[in-house]
Amino acid sequence: MAESRESETMLTSEQANSLVNAAIDDHSMGKLGVVVMDELHMLADEGRGYILELMATKLLSLEQNIQLIGMSATLNVGLTEIGMPAYLLTSNRMQRC
Repeated sequence: MAESRESETMLTSEQANSLVNAAIDDHSMGKLGVVVMDELHMLADEGRGYILELMATKLLSLEQNIQLIGMSATLNVGLTEIGMPAYLLTSNRMQRC
């Protein structure tokens, strides 16, 4: 049986975007299953938000099933307005945006 190795890596959005680009180039995206993006409200930031949006767009456009989880305590961006399918999870319920 093949050995299964799971790992977690914490990166800045710029580092993560670079890693996603490298994985696309070397065809190793199949090793990626879940991406957690914290501080998702940074999508609205003029300086760095585009990096998060680029990375999320790349991940969502791939022909493989990657679970994308975005977290923010102060989300002030309508995710469906930028074309991201989303569910809103609060402490007591979940609803599709």
